[in-house]
Amino acid sequence: MEQELLNQTYHKQILISFIGDVYCKTADNGFVTRAALCLLDKYKAPVAVLSKGGNRILRDIDVFRDFGSRIMVGTTLTFIDEAKSREWEPGASLPNERLAVLSTLHKAGIKTLASFEPSIEPHESLKLIERTLEDDSVIHYKIGKVNNFRGYGDDFDWSGYLTQALKMLRAAKKQVYVKQSIRKYAPEVELLPEETDSEKWIVRSDS
Repeated sequence: MEQELLNQTYHKQILISFIGDVYCKTADNGFVTRAALCLLDKYKAPVAVLSKGGNRILRDIDVFRDFGSRIMVGTTLTFIDEAKSREWEPGASLPNERLAVLSTLHKAGIKTLASFEPSIEPHESLKLIERTLEDDSVIHYKIGKVNNFRGYGDDFDWSGYLTQALKMLRAAKKQVYVKQSIRKYAPEVELLPEETDSEKWIVRSDS
């Protein structure tokens, strides 16, 4: 990995990770993740970290700080109801822990991300958005919908959900990216150009 970083200059954001979770319970106490982050920082690569690992994320907060503006750290938010969270995401940290981690990261000066993909039950996602806005702990929001799960959610009012979510987030002047997964289910919702641009809000190399 270091040789590859040595031979290239990375200007485009590297995502860690969308498939899998580097801060899951079965990880190796984070040794590989921390080493990888340190290398990416050493070679000035821009990085986004996405995890449901809760407090385990915070063991690398010192490394995140070292990145400065070249990093964005966040979590996927699905349910505010703990029972539903346990049912759908066994092994993941509970919602209040994830929310607290976002608050800690934000107070430490680290750019924060909340991913609402998948949004599984719209009213749960709206409650979570409200919570993040209460303490202003999130900078960037990604909004999508549950996909490829035996048709679950295809008959929900995604237009109504997206309209309400955007009303709250625009009023708070948040960065928002609306993913294609929900756009096609809410074609009548008018979106701003920056809300459909996947490159608009990514972190970049400052070199």
